[in-house]
Amino acid sequence: MDYVAQIAQKTCQEILEFDKTIRFVGISKNNGKFLAGAFNTDVEYLVDKEEYKMSMHYAHMRWDMRKKLSYKIGNPLYAFAEYEKIKQIGIPLNENDLLLISLNPDADHEKIIKFVREKMGK
Repeated sequence: MDYVAQIAQKTCQEILEFDKTIRFVGISKNNGKFLAGAFNTDVEYLVDKEEYKMSMHYAHMRWDMRKKLSYKIGNPLYAFAEYEKIKQIGIPLNENDLLLISLNPDADHEKIIKFVREKMGK
């Protein structure tokens, strides 16, 4: 694992440890390629690791769509979606990389978003 991947992995682990309702934290490159991730081993997995990677790819596609109007409405700060069984947050790390966080439905997503954005200096 190269140095950048090691830092990314450490960051994912630190975010995961912030709150027990966090199920998964991952970082993907702009091409949707998985860079690093950390899984909460105390929760039941709803999808397998390959499906998480696929989810990250789709999150990047959605993120690219959100940026289409940024010249008019400003850059997106984060994206949030709530499903029946999980909550999902996408936060840009830079122009190319995306942090994806999966939460239990009872998670305080606003607290987690605030923590991550402060950690990232945003």
